[in-house]
Amino acid sequence: MFYRPKLLQKRYNCSYEYIFESFYCNQKGYFYYQVEGISFQGYVFRRIQPFNCIVSPNTTPAPITTPTPTPSSRCRNGGVLVKGLDGTSYCYCVGLFSGANCEQRLCANGGSTTPDNTCQCADGYEGSHCENVICADNVGLEFNPNQPTLTFVIRTRQQLSGVIMQASQAISTLVDDLTFDSDYIKAYVLVLFNDGKMILSKTYGSFDDMEIDLLKATHTGDTNGSCTDAVFTNTA
Repeated sequence: MFYRPKLLQKRYNCSYEYIFESFYCNQKGYFYYQVEGISFQGYVFRRIQPFNCIVSPNTTPAPITTPTPTPSSRCRNGGVLVKGLDGTSYCYCVGLFSGANCEQRLCANGGSTTPDNTCQCADGYEGSHCENVICADNVGLEFNPNQPTLTFVIRTRQQLSGVIMQASQAISTLVDDLTFDSDYIKAYVLVLFNDGKMILSKTYGSFDDMEIDLLKATHTGDTNGSCTDAVFTNTA
């Protein structure tokens, strides 16, 4: 069954705090944590965020004359003061800030920090952290949800000729079912790949034009490739 797409809508009251309690890890590296909850309106939500574990290296004890760094007592820019079980405290910085007290501003997208702790953004970006992309009012690539583009990604291997033929017939049936509105489909896109490389990526104004390349793919003689051939790797 084929339905017209619906625009996404905002949903409120499903936010969550970044910090719940202290967490210690024995292995450094990048990991993910999963948060599940129920909003005030009764909707279940799930969020997954990355985090980085840094294991403190074993170092030689510092001389007695070396002053001990003062533990953080106040965090700036929305940072959270975290107190460890060993009595030490440090600031967990939220967002694009770093430093012992979250006082240092971080600049995204190739931006650089100036001496007065502001961001000098690269071309095409703006914002207090260079986090926003500057978009032209009209770039000539408008998106109309009422006129979608049908895109088909197919692996062209001789051993899959029968499957490609079935897919071609299914696409033809789908297009016939949409003939009630001749202006509904704006364009057709066909992407063919096999054995770790893209073979074809083309846009068509009608299904008849695309069907010619579909028939060619059905009769391919390429036997290369294996079951490990990944779709996203070849089409990205």
